[in-house]
Amino acid sequence: MSEPESRAAIEQSLEVHQRELRVAFAELKNAAVTAASPRHPIREHPERWLLIGLGLGLWLGWRH
Repeated sequence: MSEPESRAAIEQSLEVHQRELRVAFAELKNAAVTAASPRHPIREHPERWLLIGLGLGLWLGWRH
């Protein structure tokens, strides 16, 4: 390969890798925000949290 062809191939490869890196960082950011959200466990298991709330409400109601 000549110098200009080699340089063009390297630049094209660099652009592809930069796009892939941007996508990977966006996915990582989304995963971090989702995992850090206090709503995440509630969204995954709403029945469990509903039962916990019901039980807590009944317990507090009978105490008074």
